[in-house]
Amino acid sequence: MLIEPVARGATFVGRVQVLAANAALTHTMALLSALGFLLLLFGFLALRRVVSGESAESAESAVPGFGLLLLAFAVILFAASGGMNHIIAHIINHGGEDRSLRTLLTTAVNVQAVKAGIVIIGGYGYLLGFACIALALSRVFPSGFHKMLALLVLLICLVALVLLLIGDHFHNLTTFYAVAERAVIPLNLWAIVLGVAMYQGHPSLTPAQSD
Repeated sequence: MLIEPVARGATFVGRVQVLAANAALTHTMALLSALGFLLLLFGFLALRRVVSGESAESAESAVPGFGLLLLAFAVILFAASGGMNHIIAHIINHGGEDRSLRTLLTTAVNVQAVKAGIVIIGGYGYLLGFACIALALSRVFPSGFHKMLALLVLLICLVALVLLLIGDHFHNLTTFYAVAERAVIPLNLWAIVLGVAMYQGHPSLTPAQSD
């Protein structure tokens, strides 16, 4: 879909055809997206001690732990959805000469429908996970750029969750759904900012500060 634009209201058939028509890109993106999500999860696991502290029994320390659990859940679902894209393209292009195109298309559409449900559930987990991490880090950072950024990410997550909920239940409000999808962009950019801050040894992102 990076090569051929697909409208939000497009049918599953249209999406399947685009994936199959760009099989090489579909396979590549399935691998790269899964790798990217796993690296993202690894980065947040490195923050576990910082955002949780030593008092693991406290309710406050449970928030970042729950966020990491939600992110792990979302990453697994998103990686699975990427694998389904791979399968969809393979079904259409290499489903077998003894099967009609209509049969192959029906099978691929069924996989696409399951994938859509997985992506929606993963989206809820992804946004909630980032919200928990942002809330925890907003308490770790002193006043300044990183604290404001964490609070901004928290706000983005909450707004995107509301929009995703509305767009999911009222399918004609496609703009709401599209805005919720694009919330992933600033969240991932924030993850990069955190990674750079950790690499540079930001005092609030070192285990010594959490002792």
